[in-house]
Amino acid sequence: MKLPGALEGFALADTHLASALIEAMLDAVWLVDAASLRIVAANNPAGEMLGCPAAALCGREVAELCATPEDLCFWREAGAGLSDAIESETWVRRFDGGTVPVTRRVTRLDLVSGQSMYVAVLHDRSAQRRTEAELEERVAELSATLESTADGLLVTDLAGNIRSFNQAFASLWCVPDTLLRRRDDDALFAFMRRSVIDPAGYMRRLAALEDGDLREAVDCVALASGRMLQRVSLPQTSRAGCIGRVYSFRDITARLEAIHRLDTLSHSDLLTGLPTRSVLAERVKFSIALAQRDGTPFALLFANLDRFKHINDTLGHEFGDQVLADVADRLKGCLRQIDTVARLGGDEFVMLVHQADAAGAETAARRVLDALQQPFHHGELSFTVTCSIGIALHRAHGESLEQLLRHADAAMHEVKEAGRAAYRFHQANERGAVENRGRLELDSAMREALACGRFRLHYQPQVDLATGKVLGAEALIRWHDPVLGNVPPAEFIPVAEQSGFIVAIGDWVLRQALQQAAAWHAQGRGLVVSVNVSAVQ
Repeated sequence: MKLPGALEGFALADTHLASALIEAMLDAVWLVDAASLRIVAANNPAGEMLGCPAAALCGREVAELCATPEDLCFWREAGAGLSDAIESETWVRRFDGGTVPVTRRVTRLDLVSGQSMYVAVLHDRSAQRRTEAELEERVAELSATLESTADGLLVTDLAGNIRSFNQAFASLWCVPDTLLRRRDDDALFAFMRRSVIDPAGYMRRLAALEDGDLREAVDCVALASGRMLQRVSLPQTSRAGCIGRVYSFRDITARLEAIHRLDTLSHSDLLTGLPTRSVLAERVKFSIALAQRDGTPFALLFANLDRFKHINDTLGHEFGDQVLADVADRLKGCLRQIDTVARLGGDEFVMLVHQADAAGAETAARRVLDALQQPFHHGELSFTVTCSIGIALHRAHGESLEQLLRHADAAMHEVKEAGRAAYRFHQANERGAVENRGRLELDSAMREALACGRFRLHYQPQVDLATGKVLGAEALIRWHDPVLGNVPPAEFIPVAEQSGFIVAIGDWVLRQALQQAAAWHAQGRGLVVSVNVSAVQ
């Protein structure tokens, strides 16, 4: 059904506004008509990604840009109806025939005119994939290094005299050619003693090997040059019995460095260099043991950046990554060397503050808030970032990492609800637990109500007091639950906003209100329908 011209004009203005908004975004964006699945607008980053002017994308079917059969199926299913935003990884086809790996988020947008659009935001993952490939290559190279070192062999008789050695042994120990030509055992052993970091310890270990029970022995020799040799000692036997020993030397310097680097890769966040959750767990375990031994207190501070998603959405993920790295540096600067700052993922950070009671934890939290209030500078852009901090104290709020994290996270969310950019201690009380259970039950009942059609819209008329004429109506949502009875909006709307379910409810309200407005217009009643929309939506 065709709506009046005024509504059509508003829908057109929506499209123009959306086109203007996407031009301000750093990621590639398509506006796709939901009915025809054709692109109606695209920004310049979208054209650059696909190797064409942005205008060349307009009018094209999205199927022409699909690079995989799965992607074709996705858009066909989207054409049949898509209610929730969907984020996935896929490939898109360039104009020159190449493909680009992307992270794609598709959201449905229903305009007042009744037209539906899909907003597709595509983030180029080419650089990320190159980084992942380089990391895999580095790990493969390190693994290959572990197996590519040559062994040096030294054979002695029962008296300790040198019987033979190979060139690899001479190379590993860097024996001079002049000494090799002399074939002087005492001079060679003296050179080896001078080449190690601890000559006395080296000789004691050598004597123990030669005077022992001749079983296999494995140890390491640290050279003064900084290299590390693995030494394997085996008895050499013949039919007559033991005739000497064979010493095998392998340079394990690269192997130890590789193990260290692999350990660093697995225990450090690649973006910020901060410890990961596994490292945090080990350090909290140590802090708990210390507290049990001598009562040393400690605290966990759970920090989450405020409105960080807005930075990613408006300035791009690359810019957001730089902000996370800068925030990590600020957080490290707020704490002592004995403390730990770890990144759990995304924009979540946890700080382990040693020897901290409530006052000490509060001081650390204030330092963090003050540090983040100082402007960040990127190029010509200057901005500030705030965070919400939840604090949990050992023993008072938990005896394990899981308990402390859960309570600190709950306190952080309380800060978010109260207005952000502050800190709060976990409040361990029964009333809070009851309220949490009540919110969960209400959230579950709310989702069931939407699925079962238990919500209703009531329309409150808007009247011109001078003429008494009804000018419009305000759509008001009402809910009658078979178990809970009539649930006021003041009770369930805050819970829906906290869980994010308000978006689904808001979509339903808008659809119902539009259907009613269309019915009134069909009857010749040009009423304006007002709908309250949550800020979350």
